[in-house]
Amino acid sequence: MSVTEPFYSIWDDHWKDDIDDLHNYIENNFHKYEDPFSIAPGKVTTTKVISWKKLLEFKKMNDFLDEVYWTNQVDYGYNLTQRLGIFPAIYNVYDSKDKGKYDWHIDSSGNSNFDTKLTLIINLSKEYTGGDFQIKISNFDQTIKEFIPGSAIMFRSPTLHRVTPVLTGVRRTLTLFLEGPRWV
Repeated sequence: MSVTEPFYSIWDDHWKDDIDDLHNYIENNFHKYEDPFSIAPGKVTTTKVISWKKLLEFKKMNDFLDEVYWTNQVDYGYNLTQRLGIFPAIYNVYDSKDKGKYDWHIDSSGNSNFDTKLTLIINLSKEYTGGDFQIKISNFDQTIKEFIPGSAIMFRSPTLHRVTPVLTGVRRTLTLFLEGPRWV
């Protein structure tokens, strides 16, 4: 894992050997598709929803989340709820046939009692072109070239970010939202 302060943390190739296993686990254990009426503007994906509880039954997830929570303590210092997030994890499938993308947005809870502090995304893709993950840093669009299949990225949820249109293949990501007491 490497950290680019203060913008994001990257786990290089952490999931490379487990892409198929985690993908198959999600396919067999998700509990619903995203409500089509709640899809954000500019989001062109097929989204499956899996509970944290179910996701934690995947053997490698707990060890990885130990690293994630440790990284938060060292590099971000947020007060986070442990493991069982309010929001379930989401599995986004961006297909080139649909020009899958997700326009500029931030991640937030919309709840008055807690906030989404960090966003964690695991790239479970095989091969695709386009579909670049970008964040806005000081009004510049920064493409995160290290976010390749098998890697994971974590960043502050209020950071503007997007996925550019997928040109060929299919891009698959698992997103977890790490929450804590509301911002003061």
